Amino acid sequence: MLSAITPKLRGIFIPGRRYKKSGVLFFGLESEENRQIDLFADTAREEKDDRLSKALDKINAKYGRGTIFHLSEGVAKPWQMKREMLTPSYTTSWSQIPLVK
Repeated sequence: MLSAITPKLRGIFIPGRRYKKSGVLFFGLESEENRQIDLFADTAREEKDDRLSKALDKINAKYGRGTIFHLSEGVAKPWQMKREMLTPSYTTSWSQIPLVK
């Protein structure tokens, strides 16, 4: 992966500019066949949890988000997200793309 990134970095590097080191981690991108197993994991329990999660996702996809949820999320939602500082959805909403005149 680094071999693909290194040539691009040389093109955007600006001498004299200060940079911060950062990183990106990707989890869950491996295929099921190549997944490293846990020696102490209860595989029967993990398979059951996977089937349950897939069933929940399928029901929520068919009947709408939040149709079925984990009780630990709570039944009553006494709080609401503050929307006065909401970021515009430039990448997902055509109506929010700024116009240049």
